[in-house]
Amino acid sequence: MEQELITLFLGLVFIIIGIYLYLKGVHLLANGKKAIAKIIDNRYEFGSKSGVYYPVIEFVNDRDELIIHEFNFGTSMPESVGKRYEILYDPTDLSNVSVNSVFQIKVLPLVFFAIGVAVVTLSALDFFNFINLFNN
Repeated sequence: MEQELITLFLGLVFIIIGIYLYLKGVHLLANGKKAIAKIIDNRYEFGSKSGVYYPVIEFVNDRDELIIHEFNFGTSMPESVGKRYEILYDPTDLSNVSVNSVFQIKVLPLVFFAIGVAVVTLSALDFFNFINLFNN
């Protein structure tokens, strides 16, 4: 029973993350401004087995201010300094910046949500003994 509850909780976390990313993407699509951003640095953060590089970008907002922002997603390899992205940013909250890509704004939230729904469904089916996932 403990395994089912832990799995159910993790599934709910995935659903919540999916909904959050979806709402953030909808907000940016409706209210965001487009800009071209350039990678100016990669901040390295050491993890337990390896590290993660977080791209740091600069762009000019609609008020001609130079904005420097560190993405909240990282990669195992540094992005090329000077590489350009089209981004969407919220002019009322300059910490809300996203790469303007279908994957980042639409697909990724759907993937999180779908994984969460699948995990919650399987956990519930196991909890009510329709299937036996955890060999209890």
